[in-house]
Amino acid sequence: MEELKNCITPKTKAILLNSPSNPTGVAFTQEELLAIAQLAQEKDLFVISDELYEDIVYDGREHFSIASLPGMKERTISIFGFSKSYAMTGWRLAYLAAPLNLVKEIAKLLQNTAVCANSVAQRAGLAAIQGSQDCVKEMFAAYNERRNVLTKGLNEIKGLSCYAPEGTFYAFVNIKETGM
Repeated sequence: MEELKNCITPKTKAILLNSPSNPTGVAFTQEELLAIAQLAQEKDLFVISDELYEDIVYDGREHFSIASLPGMKERTISIFGFSKSYAMTGWRLAYLAAPLNLVKEIAKLLQNTAVCANSVAQRAGLAAIQGSQDCVKEMFAAYNERRNVLTKGLNEIKGLSCYAPEGTFYAFVNIKETGM
């Protein structure tokens, strides 16, 4: 936390969070998010929170959205999507939750910088969130099994070490012992 505090300057406007994180697999705890929320409030900063991997957290952990913490709803832009939870990569379908005044400004920006989601992707997204969530649970179980096999295998290779990711389907390998 001290390192983060030291990075804040008078020009800093926001803190960007990615939890669970691509590529490290780190998933912030509620306690860690409380500390970040307190810092954001102290320094009057917004938080942009990438929560695309919200459904992929392991070992009994829970995903916490920083926007759910006291005093954070009005200063957080939370970004969610369909690509990870519903295996809809390439569909480029996402949504955000933010204070209304920011949503209006973001909409203006996106009108001129992003291609809108096509109607097929929008219908598929609607079917995904309204339909059975069994597929999400099945994919999660497969990701968890792959995570365990991958980290076990990597840790058996001389010179490599890898902690089991807390979230996402990425493994961040430490190659320091290889001398590279």
